[in-house]
Amino acid sequence: MSRWPGRDYPIGARHQPDERPLQLTVAQLTTIRDAAHRVATQPGVHKLDDAVIFHGRCPGARRRHRLRALWHNLRH
Repeated sequence: MSRWPGRDYPIGARHQPDERPLQLTVAQLTTIRDAAHRVATQPGVHKLDDAVIFHGRCPGARRRHRLRALWHNLRH
């Protein structure tokens, strides 16, 4: 994730100048856990401030994510 809430880097991005620290607070972990429970029956991409939950195959989102990664890596 980047320093901006809800904004992630593409998978495979090699240049991540504004990456957040990997440590998460207990409150952040609790929010992610609760969100995972809420979306357990809702396949798709679910963006949170501190994480993105990919639930299920999400072919359209995976395609967009790969294109974002390619574009990001070409620029950096």
